Amino acid sequence: TCAGHGDFRLTACIARITARPDVQFRIIINPLNGPVPTSSDQFPAYELCVPTLTAAGSILSMEARHAAWLNAITQSMSPWSTAFDVPLDGNEAYSLASPFIKSCPSSNPTLPFTAFSKLSVNGKYSPGSQISLSFDASKANGQSLFLALQTGLNTIFTPINNNKATLPPGLQGFVYATVSTNGQQLLDGSIIAGPAILNFPFLSSASNPN
Repeated sequence: TCAGHGDFRLTACIARITARPDVQFRIIINPLNGPVPTSSDQFPAYELCVPTLTAAGSILSMEARHAAWLNAITQSMSPWSTAFDVPLDGNEAYSLASPFIKSCPSSNPTLPFTAFSKLSVNGKYSPGSQISLSFDASKANGQSLFLALQTGLNTIFTPINNNKATLPPGLQGFVYATVSTNGQQLLDGSIIAGPAILNFPFLSSASNPN
C-alpha cells in the first residue's frame, strides 16, 4: 500500500494467445516487449509511491532484456531497435496489449486506459515503399488523415490517401504506426486507429542515429 494511492495489489489476468508455443508465440509476443521499457514515463501519479516505482523499474529493465534475447537468439535479429525506445502513452500500450487479455478478476481496479481501433498494414513493406492500410475511418468525419510513425524519440507524419501511405526512407527497428487527424503532433484525441507494429530489420553494423 502506498500513501495516498491505496492498495495496488493485483490478481493476474488470463491471457488469450492462440499460437504454437514453440514457434509462433515468440514472434507474436516479442514486439510487445518493445514499448514496455519506455511506457513508465506516462504514469506520473506513481512518482510519489516509491515501492511501486521501484518494482516497476525492476520489471521494466528485465522486460528490455527479454526483448533483446528474443530478438537476438530466437529470431537472429539485432537485440536493440533504434538508439532510443519509443515512449508510447498508456492508451497506445493498452491498445497493443488488450487483444491478448481474455479476462481480469473483478477485484482488480479498472484501468484508466482506452484501446484505439485496430490498424492493419496489408502485405509486405520496406522503407520508402507504399503501403495499404485497413482501419475504421468513420470517426475521422471526413478530415484529412496522416500515418504517424513513431521511431525512437521522433514521430514522422505522412499523408494517407485512399487508405494508402508512403513510408519514409531510413526507418529502422520497431516502428509504431497510428492513423491520426493531426499531421503535426500525435495526441490521443486525434488518433483514429493503431498502433500497428512495423519491423525493419537491420545489421548490427548499421548506423543507428535515431
